[in-house]
Amino acid sequence: MKKPKNKKRRRIVLLCAAGLLVAAGIGAALFLIRDPNYYKTVQKEPPEITPAATGSFLQPWYCADWTENDFAAHMEQLLALGADKLILQWTADTPEGKIQSVFYDTALPEDFFAEDAERHPQMLENCLAAAEKTGVKVFIGLNLADEWWDFAVKKEAWREKQNAVSEAMAREIYALYAEKYPNAFHGWYWAWELTNGFRGAEDAAALINADLAVLTELNSDLPLLLSPFNSKNSSYKSAEREWTDFFAQVDFRPGDIFCLQDAIGAGWIGLDDLDYYYAAVKRAVETKPELRFWANCENFTKDYKPAETERFKTQLDTAARYTEEIVSFSLSHYYLNPEFGTEPRESYCEMLER
Repeated sequence: MKKPKNKKRRRIVLLCAAGLLVAAGIGAALFLIRDPNYYKTVQKEPPEITPAATGSFLQPWYCADWTENDFAAHMEQLLALGADKLILQWTADTPEGKIQSVFYDTALPEDFFAEDAERHPQMLENCLAAAEKTGVKVFIGLNLADEWWDFAVKKEAWREKQNAVSEAMAREIYALYAEKYPNAFHGWYWAWELTNGFRGAEDAAALINADLAVLTELNSDLPLLLSPFNSKNSSYKSAEREWTDFFAQVDFRPGDIFCLQDAIGAGWIGLDDLDYYYAAVKRAVETKPELRFWANCENFTKDYKPAETERFKTQLDTAARYTEEIVSFSLSHYYLNPEFGTEPRESYCEMLER
């Protein structure tokens, strides 16, 4: 007599489970579907003129031993492309809070350094001297460490060690170069790359707030630029929520810059998703009126070659609809690097002249 009752109960359970799966599927679809009615700021009209990227990133290993003339020649090439800003991505490698390599004339105590640390004392000076003469504005990155990609902001002791190094570096760099190169010393770059897919907004805010406190004390008029990237593990809707949560915990100052990597070069998202991501992140940025919104368009492919001009044009056109300025990772490497010849640069210039 009990068997029919058990079958009926199993049937009900199976129907409920099926209903939950259907509901979950509908929920996921609603979560991921592009929804222009929700994002009122999504725009599809192309700009009248394709904008030029006004800035480029440069990594210190690439220019570690450049002379002032080398930097000046590079900057003249950037200016010819319409770029008057250079983001020097970092000035010291600091694995586990110890300086392994440094790219300015530091006199920090020896306990800041790892054994056999490499020193390139003239790089930052040569960069700023050339920028002062050519009119290029430089954002200076502080410290960076590869273990960031293993655990990011999760370890409090690690954060404290890195903040101690960044504070010492910022104070020293400002004292050495801010007054000497007032036009070139334009701002700071926060080298730790966040993503909207990260977990730990509170920890990330603690890391950046410690740096912001020092930079504000030195000179609150020098902006901090940070350039997180779109995550392949997140949707544009979750990106808005995640960045809004992060921004609410960060002590940004008027003029600080959130410069979104579009992640097209890395392949995390597709061109069709760009409008929706920019619209979503713009809504998050607007929750912090003091924060400016820039774009960082990636001009490379997944195999680290220069991107086709038409693809890059689409990225620039899309970014221009939502952001006030565009930089690129990296005109310096992919369009001005002799390894790739002159074709990428020439193609880019032709695009700008259309």
